[in-house]
Amino acid sequence: MSLGSTRRALFPPIAALLLILSCSSPPNESTRTVRILYPAGSKGDRSFFDSIYRGYVRASLRYPDLVGYERSTATLDEGAAALRLWLQGPVEGKSDLVIASGFSFLPFLDDLHCNFGQHHVLFLDGTAAACPGLQSVTYRTFAPAYLAAVALQRLGVRSAITIGGMPGPAVVEFMDGFEAGAHAVGLSLLPREFLAQDSAGFAMPLEAETRANALFDSVDAIFPVAGGSGAGVLLAAKARTGKYVIGVDSDQAYLGLGVVVASVVKRLDMTVYRVLSGLEGDRFDQGPKVTGMVEGDTDLVVNDAYFPGLQQTVDEARVAAKEAEKAWLSVK
Repeated sequence: MSLGSTRRALFPPIAALLLILSCSSPPNESTRTVRILYPAGSKGDRSFFDSIYRGYVRASLRYPDLVGYERSTATLDEGAAALRLWLQGPVEGKSDLVIASGFSFLPFLDDLHCNFGQHHVLFLDGTAAACPGLQSVTYRTFAPAYLAAVALQRLGVRSAITIGGMPGPAVVEFMDGFEAGAHAVGLSLLPREFLAQDSAGFAMPLEAETRANALFDSVDAIFPVAGGSGAGVLLAAKARTGKYVIGVDSDQAYLGLGVVVASVVKRLDMTVYRVLSGLEGDRFDQGPKVTGMVEGDTDLVVNDAYFPGLQQTVDEARVAAKEAEKAWLSVK
């Protein structure tokens, strides 16, 4: 299915343009094919996969030779089959790009043993094995999480806690950054908690709501780094007065207007645009990459309509956040 036929409700003018591009310009030697693999239920997620799509849209408006296709898979096996079909098939037109995200796809990339032919592969928000033609990107979140604590303190929040889905390195980095910011501005913290010791903790919204209800008796704000479990924390906050939440991965203000103070976001769209721009100049940096707030690929997005004045406070603390991240990296 062409990318131009997806997400009309979210991007109707752009979707119409992409439909014209995809239908009038089938792959040939002058076009560059971009294929995006979506896990089941991820299209229209207002998160990573919408961000990937925005990056493609921005690039396609600048580079009309791009022809995009997407595949939404119902099961992991179907996703594996789609990856195998794309990566072991012929390159259509100029050097192409296959984009995937999500840890569930990593084993399938490994199973191909770097047999990608002449294809280029971009794997986002995770580290894949080093292969020719494969770039994997992870995102530094310490600095924007630091800023989240600064924003809460400016709002008048006195106490907070971080709740993680599981104690993995990516989750812990969010927590470390937030807690460093809290210590810097004198925000009181309760000891961090985890919902589980494995990935099940990212899908426990009822447990998260129960725990948040109890914690909100002692704290004013919770920073849930717990995937889908964060919905439970939001429900608990919205049932109270004067309780706040920090969003994770994407701008989650729409989930709780007046409750979600700010969100620590990963700008996958920036990565996609940059990689596609590089390909247009015959450049592709293979291997694992790490990017963050210094590069403009992560940030704290403030819900300024409901919390006026916070943006200036956050901007004034950016240098301190970057320096704190540098110090944290030096002792890791």
